[in-house]
Amino acid sequence: LTRSRAYQSNDQAWVEQKNGVLIRRVVGYERLVGLEAAQVLAELYAALRLFTNLFQPSFKLKSSVREGGRIKRLHHPPRTPLQQLLRTGALGEQEAADLRELRQRCDPVALLATMRSCQSRLALLISGQHANAIAGDPLAWKSPEEEKRELERFLQGLQALWRQSRPLQKRPKPRQGRRSRVDPFEVHAALIPQWLEAEPDVGSQELLERLIALAPERYGPQHKRTLQRRIRDWRVARVQQCLERAADRPETKAWTEEGVLPGVNQRR
Repeated sequence: LTRSRAYQSNDQAWVEQKNGVLIRRVVGYERLVGLEAAQVLAELYAALRLFTNLFQPSFKLKSSVREGGRIKRLHHPPRTPLQQLLRTGALGEQEAADLRELRQRCDPVALLATMRSCQSRLALLISGQHANAIAGDPLAWKSPEEEKRELERFLQGLQALWRQSRPLQKRPKPRQGRRSRVDPFEVHAALIPQWLEAEPDVGSQELLERLIALAPERYGPQHKRTLQRRIRDWRVARVQQCLERAADRPETKAWTEEGVLPGVNQRR
């Protein structure tokens, strides 16, 4: 967390700009005071650092060209910070091998569960329930319905973590009513999930090319956006299932007896 300098009235705008990119969307705007909050915040950052650098892809600008009054921007394919670092070739062989081993030992589902647990414990500290927060009982103050709604909002925001935060921007309204046209992927509705199960990281362009090869008279480039939404909904549902299964596992607890961060397996 960053703070403004004394007697510098213009610092706060820059400070909140930096905080709003990542910190405010993770811990909120409430004031955190005390050693307990610092410990939970450190635990949250330890899991967030690994998840962001090892598993969260982001777009990087490749070039921008002005065409009249418009600016056309080209981006590199989405890559995680670890993948971007390895592609530069600036690391030695041993350092690169250590980072690859760290990624193999980390479990993104367990890291997400740890982050949500720490966020709930911070909320308990803010509300004054210090005993429950230190005991690691983050869900004692919420009903199952409230926790499920928060989980759905959290999963919907995972795909947009790389975007610039705009708290004053109105959220788009959900689509109302029934489907206004026939589902273009109705014939191969069962085949698309099978491909995603076999290759979870496959992109929408590759899947669309496969569908065009199967039925060129039925599919075309105009179906790419619809396919992207179909893949997004499948992945969100998949992550929710993984989180629900991982909630009862002992390795998803905040701290283990050996002091190893949840989501990171010990070296063998």
